[in-house]
Amino acid sequence: MQIGIFGKTFPGTDPDQVFAAVKTAGFDAVQHNWSSSGLASVPHDVPADAVEAARHAAEKHQLAMVAISGTVNLIHPDPDVRQTGIDALTATIRAAPILGAPVVTLCTGSRNMDDQWADHPDNQTPEAWADLMSAMEHLLPEAESAGVKLGVEPELANVVGSALAARRLLDEAQSDALTIIFDPANLFDTAEIDEQRFLISHGLDV
Repeated sequence: MQIGIFGKTFPGTDPDQVFAAVKTAGFDAVQHNWSSSGLASVPHDVPADAVEAARHAAEKHQLAMVAISGTVNLIHPDPDVRQTGIDALTATIRAAPILGAPVVTLCTGSRNMDDQWADHPDNQTPEAWADLMSAMEHLLPEAESAGVKLGVEPELANVVGSALAARRLLDEAQSDALTIIFDPANLFDTAEIDEQRFLISHGLDV
């Protein structure tokens, strides 16, 4: 097992400096975010020199590049905003294998117009799920072509807000390019210890 961390935990816009801090802190793996390369978190264009600089920095500091962030709001209520995010995410998916990142991490999104990690009552509607699946119909072939996986993390405030919803997504998408990032802390808000144990073990079983 490798212990890793989000690169953007450490400040900076030069991946060489950021990854040096990651290594100094004792980690062996990193999830990169383009903001650590001085770009938007999910830029519309990923310059080749930015990809090469991040890849070189990871090799220099002997860090496994385990993932790249690709968090956009996949069910934003405005179709134009949603499509803009999907287009930007596509650029990151295409850059991921060159970077050496086998996983692109996703936020399945929220109907909240201002915050993709904030809850909204429409998140659990059939329309929201349909928008998510429409996004997946575009993104999964891109991931399959690039040879990378899209990592979805169930988060309470998102359309995929539970282990059961993640299972449904896997079953409906039917793609080897889709995987689940299992963060048990995001399966509950507040819960007694016995409930926490149940939710985590049940989530793993699902």
